[in-house]
Amino acid sequence: MHYEELEKELMRFIDSYIYYAYYFSRFKSLIKAHAFYEAHEVLEEIWFPRRRQKDRKTLILRGFINAAVAFELYKRGKRENALRVWQTYLKHSAKIELNEMEFLHLKDFLDTFALNYFNDLIKVGV
Repeated sequence: MHYEELEKELMRFIDSYIYYAYYFSRFKSLIKAHAFYEAHEVLEEIWFPRRRQKDRKTLILRGFINAAVAFELYKRGKRENALRVWQTYLKHSAKIELNEMEFLHLKDFLDTFALNYFNDLIKVGV
């Protein structure tokens, strides 16, 4: 690979990482604030134009949106629906590859949040 091609590839990677980091940062802040519907809307901004595509990254984004939807459903007391939607998140998040750090970080955040959030709701009987 020539230097120019390598430089272009690096810039595409940086642009992609920055692009996702911006949206993922907003998404995580809203999840932490328990503003799950709003969090789902943030990721829909980048998923919606690609929604008809069946590529792996589009499906992963859909999975992250499903995680926010599952939290919202659980918050509203719709546990069975939340579990069904959470299973969709798990299916799509399993598609993340080890070199996709921006996706891996968000998956780790969501998985940790889910353990605490779902368990806290179960403990207080909501």
